[in-house]
Amino acid sequence: MFLSTFFVVFLLGVGQAQPEDRSKGLPTSFPVPHTDDMLFYLQRSRNENTVIYDLNRKADGTVDAGNPINVYYIRFARDGKPWPLKWIERKFAYGYSHKKLKNQSGFQIELVAYDERKIELIPS
Repeated sequence: MFLSTFFVVFLLGVGQAQPEDRSKGLPTSFPVPHTDDMLFYLQRSRNENTVIYDLNRKADGTVDAGNPINVYYIRFARDGKPWPLKWIERKFAYGYSHKKLKNQSGFQIELVAYDERKIELIPS
């Protein structure tokens, strides 16, 4: 009895659901970021804010082995300035883990949001 009542109420709710109009307030075009050491960037459909993945170099120009990638936002929707990721964004969305490659000078990178895909970061 409970299951059939739940099912009917669920169907009534689904029948009244309206599709969300996602065209209002969304950007019509996205800016392309430019940094000297950019590896890649991610943009979402929510706004123009962009997550940047830069190569993290030490003062002498070598890659920082403890933290080879610097991940941060460029807040195009506000002031266009860099902004650090929050802890939860680094841990569950845009962060990464890395390990040194055994036979080469480089790193294997895993994005936390998609750890099945490995990225090899090898100097050229």
